Amino acid sequence: MNELPFAKGGAYADRVRIRGRASLMAVALAFCAPTLRSEGMEPWWPVDTTQLKETAPALSPDAPAEVLDWKIEVDDRARPSASTVHQYIRYKIFDPEKAAAITRVSQSNFSYEGSELLGTEMKARLIRPDGTIREFGKESVQERDLSRNGREKTWLTRLFGSSGIEVKEKFLATGGIEPGSVLEFQFMSTQRFPGTYFSLILQREGIPVRRVRLEQTLADPLMLTPLPVILNAAGLNVKLSGDVKKKAIVITAENLPGYSNEPFQAPIFNRALTYFGSYRWRNLRLLTNESFDARHIDGKEGPWAGFTAIAYIFEQDVTRTTKAIKRLSDEVTAGAQSDEERARRVHSYVQGRLLAFLKTPRTAMMRNDVAMPMSEDVANFEKNPGEFIRPMNFVYLAIALYRAAGLEAQMILLPRNDTVLFSPKMDSETFLPDSCVRVRVAGKWIFSKPSESPLVAFGYLPSENRGGEGLVVQDRKVEFIEIPESAASESVATNSGHLELGADGQLSGSCRRSLTGQLALNLRRLLKGKKTEDLHRELGDMLKEEFKADVVDVKSVEGFDDPEAPLTVDYSLHIADYAEVTKQRVIFRANVFHGLTPSPFSSDTRHNSIVFPYKWSERDELNLQLPQGYVFESPSSPPSQPGNVLNYTIAMSRSPKKNKLVVNRAFDCNAEEFPASSYATVKKWFDSMAQSDGHELILVRVPTPPPAPSGTPAPAQRSP
Repeated sequence: MNELPFAKGGAYADRVRIRGRASLMAVALAFCAPTLRSEGMEPWWPVDTTQLKETAPALSPDAPAEVLDWKIEVDDRARPSASTVHQYIRYKIFDPEKAAAITRVSQSNFSYEGSELLGTEMKARLIRPDGTIREFGKESVQERDLSRNGREKTWLTRLFGSSGIEVKEKFLATGGIEPGSVLEFQFMSTQRFPGTYFSLILQREGIPVRRVRLEQTLADPLMLTPLPVILNAAGLNVKLSGDVKKKAIVITAENLPGYSNEPFQAPIFNRALTYFGSYRWRNLRLLTNESFDARHIDGKEGPWAGFTAIAYIFEQDVTRTTKAIKRLSDEVTAGAQSDEERARRVHSYVQGRLLAFLKTPRTAMMRNDVAMPMSEDVANFEKNPGEFIRPMNFVYLAIALYRAAGLEAQMILLPRNDTVLFSPKMDSETFLPDSCVRVRVAGKWIFSKPSESPLVAFGYLPSENRGGEGLVVQDRKVEFIEIPESAASESVATNSGHLELGADGQLSGSCRRSLTGQLALNLRRLLKGKKTEDLHRELGDMLKEEFKADVVDVKSVEGFDDPEAPLTVDYSLHIADYAEVTKQRVIFRANVFHGLTPSPFSSDTRHNSIVFPYKWSERDELNLQLPQGYVFESPSSPPSQPGNVLNYTIAMSRSPKKNKLVVNRAFDCNAEEFPASSYATVKKWFDSMAQSDGHELILVRVPTPPPAPSGTPAPAQRSP
């Protein structure tokens, strides 16, 4: 058994402080080359003339290139303050044009207020078939600013605040590659404050790997315990060996196929051979605001017991019902008539505090001599400019207010299933980077994530946190709970419109689009922080591109900042050449909203399972005024495909009196994953839907009849 001492005052516990960095940085940095040896890059390997003579791939006949040798050296001796990685990779190029993706190599450099967090070096050597050699070094390296990149800005802002961040891409472009050439790269990176986790993908996209060897020099085993995890090794020639006493882990693999990237698939870490180098602290001294009794953690309680105990101590430390928290909770919930109304008020209040916090520039950094801020200090962050506060602290604030209002509340640690599909067998807290609250209302647990920005409704969790398991933070108990997937009815796109089709082929009128659930959240994320005029302009540009319209004018946007309401866009559109016009006919797509939407699957074959990020529904109603003097020629309606898992119905009807065509369409996707073995069936279904969506109708001009004798009825017109 290990004793975990707790002391009053002072800093975060090292374990939790490092976890905070790792959980936010590791996922983002996993896509960058990790760190390299401080000794510098090694001399180039001797030229192998037998490799130069090769004329065809050995592992896959269609491969444009193959990795001949790949060596990775990870030096963790300075971890957790620093880590280095050196990669040497040798390619054989058979088709330079198809292998172009590997001939441009880039790395991202991150810095905060001039202090470099991830620095990289790179060089390349090209050996042509005739033996001539060309090297690419510092003179070939260029930089461009990436600080406006949404993905990088998001996680960096959460980590450090809203200012002082610089992100630059270094890229090395090589040229003059001929078929049969050998191309080599060396990467060197130095990462400061890497935390206790990193990842490496040991396969290449579309390119087989003949040999790869990873050697990891471990951190001090008396301080950090290594927890190596290898994913997706089944059926591959992979070996893991290690000696903790010698502080080394070695992974070797041979004859690895290239992995494929296809539309709608699982995260890369769940498709390609991946090594997670994770550590766990052996001895901890946890410093808190209040003193806690020493805890004894029995190893028999499982690998998550120690982490759960630590998380619980910190949660209890900062969520205590102090006089200030009780007073604030009473103010927030005053007049509420039910537990649900009290819970919703707390959720909304904390969201308001988060929004104000995110708009306030802060420079406070994580320190070793301060405690985690108490919840009342988070609520009054304006009065506490020196506190290091993260969005996660607003989860603690919500817990404190829920409990002070007499509601049972627990903290839940969540995975990010858009990065890696989590399993409790992956026993590293780094795989649980997000958090939320579950609060009991009327006998049921309801999720609350007031720390999410853009805001999400009470009871709603983003799709990336759903469909897996979350860890309940509680005392002396390890409990994982299921986080259910969302229903298709939660994320609905509704389109409606009153449009007019002219005899000259022009289409114009007014439309409305309404989004709920994840569909609304995605758009809020994409356009987060935009001013009204910029929001209207960018939405107009998106709709203009979608419909291939000449003009789209956004009239109003409602619910953009209200997570409890649908996000609704009212707009007018004009398309000059919507219909094909001849002397006698007008040919047009009846389904204006989806007539140009292609099937999402174009390839005839599939390697990976089809994975949609969430279930969703679509509902459309279109009223189309038709030109006078025309009737339908061979009117028809496209086929529907009703079903329980995938559902699609479309109906077209004409009102002769009003000379209008009414189109109603419904789509539901009630599954998030289909196996690759069912690809042909799924592809055929979506191809058929796209064909029905693009269904065309033909109007034919009616010759002007001679005046009918009095009392003669007009001829009937057919409907599609």
